[in-house]
Amino acid sequence: MLFTRTGEIVQKLQVARQSLQLPSALAKLDRFDLIILDDLSYVRTDQAETRVLFELNVESYRRRTASDKQKERRRQLPTDTPK
Repeated sequence: MLFTRTGEIVQKLQVARQSLQLPSALAKLDRFDLIILDDLSYVRTDQAETRVLFELNVESYRRRTASDKQKERRRQLPTDTPK
């Protein structure tokens, strides 16, 4: 679990983006099962900052769903037809 202020993680991701290291920074954050962003609603973000937060969310979701492809672990959807 990682607990961090939203402003801190945005700054780190912005620096990583500017130095062309964003994929590496996102991969490092992927090791956490849970990331809690404190003060999310209080932080004013510009478009670039919003973009890195969005990329963090997308990458986390993509990596988790891409690595969890075992058939027995997939959620089964109910069917409309009675059995």
